[in-house]
Amino acid sequence: MMPYRVSLWMTRHGSEALAHSTWTRFYKFCRSEGITTESPIDEIEKAKTGTTRPRSIETPDLTVRLLETAAAPPPGKSSTRWPTRDAAIITVLMSTGIRLSELVDLNCQSVTGVPGAFQLDISGKGAKYWAIPAMEGLVDRINRYQVERKDRFPKHRLNRRTTPLFVHPHTGRRVTTRQVQYLLDRIYPEAGIRAQVPDGALVHALRHTFAMDLLDHGASIVEVQALLGHESVATTRRYLTARPHELRDAVAATSTGAALRNNPVEGGDD
Repeated sequence: MMPYRVSLWMTRHGSEALAHSTWTRFYKFCRSEGITTESPIDEIEKAKTGTTRPRSIETPDLTVRLLETAAAPPPGKSSTRWPTRDAAIITVLMSTGIRLSELVDLNCQSVTGVPGAFQLDISGKGAKYWAIPAMEGLVDRINRYQVERKDRFPKHRLNRRTTPLFVHPHTGRRVTTRQVQYLLDRIYPEAGIRAQVPDGALVHALRHTFAMDLLDHGASIVEVQALLGHESVATTRRYLTARPHELRDAVAATSTGAALRNNPVEGGDD
């Protein structure tokens, strides 16, 4: 395979860095087996893997617009919309920042605690478990949805640990990732913010928005790491790269920063 064809394949199929690594290992194997003595990959520069900017939604009244849209009867006929359930789903995503797979895996008993100290127990990647504080408004929306659910699906045993929290409005089965994505794809245009949501990030955009909102309101990078369930703080740190002024403000807030502001240099070199 000629170098330019390899380069074209890399461009068309996913991550260039991953493709480069895969082809490098392939030709290394070929050399070890005596199949070839040359590798066209040597002529292709390895793609740089810099930190990517989190794709958040920059809308001041995002919370109000999305919640009002989700809770309102959908325009026209829709066989998949269930306003109280939809509002609960949106509230969970926006107020906890959990991943799509984690939302789908929630069960009725995932909400634990007592008034004033509710939490959402999350099962995440690598069989990791952690808890996220759940605000009263979130629990209220979930409870309102569950009341309607009892009428719609009276046979559902909501007190069972394995009973799914969010279900399809007609089948009563656990919602799928595709169904949640479809829901958001319908709600965003109704709320008038579809253009601000990056393609391919219908749910993850809310996770990123949650993280950026935390940082904007004084949360530390360690707190954000704990809430998002990141294994390494390095994964969380990329949110700071999207808010350069956060780092500047942090440096300015140090005692040295204050001393430099209060004792400016007079004059200067000619």
